[in-house]
This record gives sequence, C-alpha cells and structure tokens, in this order.
Amino acid sequence: MVGHVNTYENWVAGAKAITTAGTPEQITATSTPIKCIVIKAKAGNTGIVYVGNSNTTEVFELSAKESITIPIDNLNKIWIDAAVNGEGVVYAYVW
Repeated sequence: MVGHVNTYENWVAGAKAITTAGTPEQITATSTPIKCIVIKAKAGNTGIVYVGNSNTTEVFELSAKESITIPIDNLNKIWIDAAVNGEGVVYAYVW
C-alpha cells in the first residue's frame, strides 16, 4: 500500500555559495514567503556548511551530501556559512 504523499505545484530550486568562510550570508535578502525548504550541502564540499538563523546561534552542521528540511515562512530567515571559502548548498523550497 502506498502512503499519502503531499505534492506541491509551486517549488523553486537554487544554490548558494559562501564567498568568505566564517561570514554568514542569507540565502536571499528579499522577502520570499515559503512553506518549507530542503537544504543539502554540495557533494563537492570538503568542509562543514552551517545553516542557521540571523545571528547563527541556532546552527545545523551539514557535511557533504547531508540535508535538512525546515518548515519556515520566509526564505530570508535562512542564513548559511561554510568552513571553506566557496563551498555551499543547493536547496529547494515550496510556496
């Protein structure tokens, strides 16, 4: 028996690389209402990627290919940092 699967017609994918390790960056500064986001550390990353809030005190650490799903109401609330310059994440969100 197949379980119920939620489907969404409106979803967007993207990527974010951190220019300078140790300097958190928003995925976007633009207010973008969303329902949920899946964030995955890029496969080629050699260091840890950090996903958190604006002051990065609440942080999830992701190694290459690890992911996290976050129900959240706005894309501009997600901040990313990396241990290595140029590394980052790919993501998809629904709205």
